[in-house]
Amino acid sequence: MLFVMYWCVWAGLVLGVSFLDAVGKFYTPGIDRAAALNVGMHLFKNFMNFEAILGLLGLAVTMLNRTFSDCTATQVVLVCILIVERLLSIVLISRGKQVIALAKLKITGKPTGIQAACHLAYVILEASKIAFLLCCAYTRASAHIVW
Repeated sequence: MLFVMYWCVWAGLVLGVSFLDAVGKFYTPGIDRAAALNVGMHLFKNFMNFEAILGLLGLAVTMLNRTFSDCTATQVVLVCILIVERLLSIVLISRGKQVIALAKLKITGKPTGIQAACHLAYVILEASKIAFLLCCAYTRASAHIVW
């Protein structure tokens, strides 16, 4: 049951940071677009570091089991998702600094080209990570519940 709680807490963190907080910054009165983008860049960078710790910690715990199970496979997939997100974030953060500079000049610095594609891929990965975490938690929890 420990992994069920682990996956649910992780899914809640991703939902809160990636979808609720990210959108909320842009609709808050008094915060301009450049400030919201700057805060978002730092928040996602720090959250990705925290997720890397979560992923590696979970992987280490499952490897200590010394048996290949659904938990091990889940952790491997989660770490792979984190690696892809990290690679996408390199592009987003480097291009994000240019968008912030444009926003400070009151020029619409909407994402285009590679940045828009990377941002869309990142959002899809975050949504799939939440679904994956919750499905794993449900599957693991339902295996322990006797109806």
